[in-house]
Amino acid sequence: MSINGIAKPPSPGVAPAPYVTSLVFAEDPEVDTLRHVTVSFMVDTGADRTVLSLRKARQLIGIANWETVCRRRAPVKVGSVGGSQTYWKVPMQLWFWDTDAQSGFASIDRAVLVPFYSEAQDLAEQYSERQGSEPMSLLGRDVFGEMRFEFDLSKPSPVVLDHSPT
Repeated sequence: MSINGIAKPPSPGVAPAPYVTSLVFAEDPEVDTLRHVTVSFMVDTGADRTVLSLRKARQLIGIANWETVCRRRAPVKVGSVGGSQTYWKVPMQLWFWDTDAQSGFASIDRAVLVPFYSEAQDLAEQYSERQGSEPMSLLGRDVFGEMRFEFDLSKPSPVVLDHSPT
């Protein structure tokens, strides 16, 4: 499996970072089907876990389903360089475009972290107040840890995740 990505600055004036795009699927308990959203993940070699941004989580899960999907799970604290934050672990499927396969997609099942929030606050306001801007979705080592990761700005495809069966 080979997944090509792009390099782009996460914000103005910052060095380019590696990104890959995925379709992310989660169960919609109201209609017993899967909902999906396209996510541009920054590949973060320092992240233990994959994290979906608040905006993408809202699009994927929906505010009406938040109680059913997230609140029934126990919140988990995750430490990082910027301190610890609280998340829910939500089962999701990540579909990546496999540039080597004729079928097109490579599917990975994981419990993705979704930001915890207080019902009393609007989701976007909570993050903009704390962070100055909304955090991005991060692809962590739980997904790409068993893959070869290449980030080379001199190549036409500067980001490559490769998982070859052994």
